[in-house]
Amino acid sequence: MLKLKAAFFLSVLALAACSGSKSGSTNDSKPDEPRTEIEVKYNLPPAPDAELAKTEIVDTNNDGLRDEVERGIALSLDEEGEDVVALVKEAATLDQSAMEDYDNKDLLIRSNHKQSIVIACLMEKYDYDLEKVTEILNATDVLLADTEERQNQNEAVQESLSGGVYFSPSDEEIEKHCPQYFQ
Repeated sequence: MLKLKAAFFLSVLALAACSGSKSGSTNDSKPDEPRTEIEVKYNLPPAPDAELAKTEIVDTNNDGLRDEVERGIALSLDEEGEDVVALVKEAATLDQSAMEDYDNKDLLIRSNHKQSIVIACLMEKYDYDLEKVTEILNATDVLLADTEERQNQNEAVQESLSGGVYFSPSDEEIEKHCPQYFQ
């Protein structure tokens, strides 16, 4: 049964990838401002300068995810729980690395497979509520593709992946990645 579910996850990934992206925004915080409870909880980096973040990859904590995207995910999904924030950050990091190197087919295929595992975990978490999982993934796409250049990179990734043959993650891969949803 889980194999059938895994195939379903790939369709969720395709659905989320096909949705249009819109510009996101970042908030600038001043270094001397006290950190919020959520910033402390997720050890978030400070908000980067909004203009700089549009032209440069600002990743002050070197976790592979742009600071404004990391902040946006944690701030918008905190009510969903730390596990969801961690999974969505993982998916976004994979997306970002694919967007930065969209000509690398091997990287795209590996990222796509890993994202399928993350999506499978989200589907388990939300009891296969496709609308909820798609909403979460679409909101992340908005953060990632916040400029025209990044939208073009995202489209290039989707174009590179289209028509390819991909394998659904195995039941073992999914359960190993998020065992808390299979107890």
